[in-house]
Amino acid sequence: MVDGEHPMELHQVRYFLALASTLNFTRAAEMCNVTQPALTKGMQKLEQNLGASSYTENVNSLI
Repeated sequence: MVDGEHPMELHQVRYFLALASTLNFTRAAEMCNVTQPALTKGMQKLEQNLGASSYTENVNSLI
């Protein structure tokens, strides 16, 4: 691991999988038994760790 990098955490992977299956932050948070802000924060940390966006927001949905 490079200095300053943080390993991916298991809950972040769970958040990603829930979001990918529901395409909805609220439903994904419910599946993971966390609040929607906690899920969003976890996804942001995952994106920072990977250096990429894991989703694209559309007016009507996630892509």
